[in-house]
Amino acid sequence: MSEMNYLDKLLDGVAVEWIEVGELISPQRGRRLVKSQLQEVGSYAVYQNSMKPLGYYHESNAQAGATFVIVAGAAGEIGFSDVAFWAADDVYFFPDSNSVNNKYL
Repeated sequence: MSEMNYLDKLLDGVAVEWIEVGELISPQRGRRLVKSQLQEVGSYAVYQNSMKPLGYYHESNAQAGATFVIVAGAAGEIGFSDVAFWAADDVYFFPDSNSVNNKYL
């Protein structure tokens, strides 16, 4: 008898359908900003290559409730924001969707 893995134990025999995230919701890549466009204080945090905001900008390109993934610098770090923010070009974000609860993406 093989040992059950964590996921098997968690599901406890419930049948599930495995679907790739990209089939439910498409990631969007952020847009580049140059340092001269950033402010020390502002309306929207700018995430570039870490979970710490690089600065602030007067616009947002990712709405509140978005999950985002850093793909440079601290590559692989995953964040969730309850507020709108600016995703720079080293960030992919998942817009709000009726198919997926982004907080648990």
